[in-house]
Order: sequence, then structure tokens, then C-alpha cells
Amino acid sequence: MSITTALYTATTGLNVYGDSLAIIGHNIANVNTPGFKASRGEFEDLLSAAMDGVEIGYGVQLAAVSHPFVQGAIENTGAATDLGIQGEGLFILKDSAGNSFYTRAGQFRLDPSGNLVNPDGLIVQGLPVGGIGEPANIAIQSNMTLPGQATATARVVTNLDATESVLLATLPADVLGTEDTPGNWFAGANFTTVM
Repeated sequence: MSITTALYTATTGLNVYGDSLAIIGHNIANVNTPGFKASRGEFEDLLSAAMDGVEIGYGVQLAAVSHPFVQGAIENTGAATDLGIQGEGLFILKDSAGNSFYTRAGQFRLDPSGNLVNPDGLIVQGLPVGGIGEPANIAIQSNMTLPGQATATARVVTNLDATESVLLATLPADVLGTEDTPGNWFAGANFTTVM
């Protein structure tokens, strides 16, 4: 190995180190950018050669820059139209020509027509109520009101653990054994019930 080869090999290491710092700097600069996907440098060994039975490397180079698909932090922005996706998934957006785009950035606003759009004006798509059909523009009418409605029924589904022990409780009762609650008139003795 000549001194020139040794210097070249060292130079490739310095260049790749600079590339690595540039990638890290780019990630840091965009830490608060909504929907930003971090970059990760992938490096590889340059072709090595064997001299006198010893393998000699000729340096390193940047092979690729990948963007790992991982969940970022979801933060409250205070804007009612900003959305976030937990786990895997993407928002579907469409332009005026009908082309589809996909993003995880959830910065949205309402345009003058009431469509939910991203900062570039692409319209957010969503399934109709009931989830049947093709994705369509999400539009919100600003003057629409939905009157309140009292809850008529509630359904509770429970599952009791068969391995739990039975708890006994003594509740106040009247002389006939009726539980003494604010709705019962007579009060008196106590009775025991299985809880």
C-alpha cells in the first residue's frame, strides 16, 4: 500500500464523516417540522484488495440515505383542524387534477369552500360515514348546526373474573329487608348481600 492509497483511504473516511454530520444536521434542523421523516445514512466499504495475503480496504462511501418509517411525536397544536395518526397510516390528499398524494403531516385548515386542505391546498380525503364507498373530499359546513340530543339508552357489556373471591357487604335496610336508599321510605335493620 502506497502513502497515496493510505491518504486516499483516510480522505474517504473524512468525507463520509462529513456526510454523516450533514444528515444529522438536517435531522436536527427539521425536528419541529410537522410530518418530517428523519434520514439515516447507510455506509459501505469500498472494494478491498489483497496484497501479500492481507486484505487492504480502500475506504468507505455513503451507500444510501434511508428514511425509517417510525412514529413521531404527536403534539397538541391548539388548532381544531390539525390531526395526527398514531401507528402506521397516511392521510390521502388530492389535487384539482385528481392525483393522489400521501402524507403523515396533519396540518390542515378549511378553505373558503369548507374543504379540509393542507398548506399546499390539497384536499384531505376520507371515507363516508359508515365506511362504505370510495374516499371523497372531507368538507365541513361552517353554518351547520347539530342540535343536542339526550341519551335514550346505554349498553354496558361486562365480563366478571371467575377467579375473583366473593365480597360481602352489609347495607342499611328496613325491617322488611328492603335496601335503605334515598328513594326508600323506611329505615331500620341491616341486611347482607353478595357483591
